[in-house]
Amino acid sequence: MPRTTLTTAFLRGAFAQETGVCPVFLVTITHPGLDAPIYVSSDPTQRLDDSSPTDIVYGTISRGTEYVFYPFTLTLPSDEDEGPGNMVLQIDNVRRQLTATIRSIVGPPTITTEIVLSESPDDVEATWPDFLLVNVSVDASTIQGTLMLETLVREPFPGLSFTPGYFPALF
Repeated sequence: MPRTTLTTAFLRGAFAQETGVCPVFLVTITHPGLDAPIYVSSDPTQRLDDSSPTDIVYGTISRGTEYVFYPFTLTLPSDEDEGPGNMVLQIDNVRRQLTATIRSIVGPPTITTEIVLSESPDDVEATWPDFLLVNVSVDASTIQGTLMLETLVREPFPGLSFTPGYFPALF
C-alpha cells in the first residue's frame, strides 16, 4: 500500500492524536457456488435493517452496496520482499448463517479487501483484490482462514514446446 495512494483525509486521521475518522475494512467474498457475493464490514457505521426489533443489522453502505457488520480481525500482508504476502482473516462467528455458507462452498472463494473511511465510504483508500481464502477453520466462536494470491510457481514455463508443429515460422 504505497503512501502516495492514500488521501489527505486518511493520512490526517491516521496521524492525529484524536480524530473522528475511522478506517473501515470492507471484505467481499465471491465464489461460483454462491447465489450472491457476501459483503462484510469491520465497522457498524449505520443501521441497515431495523424491520425486526430482535434482529437489528448494522453495517456500511459503500458505492450502493450494503456491507453487513461482523467483528473481524485482518492481518495485512507485509511490505517486505520475503514470502508471498499472505493475510489472515478471522471473523467472529456471531451469526451462524455465515458458518453454513462457508462450509457449503467447494473450493477456495475469492476475497477482495478494501479500506474506506467512515466519513467517506464511497472513496476507496486501498484495495487488495483477488486473494484466495484457504486453510479455513470454523469453531463455535470464529471463522479463520489465510488469504493468499494464486501461486504461479506450479505453472509450466514455457506453456508450450517450441516445435515446428506449434510454431512453424520459427523453423
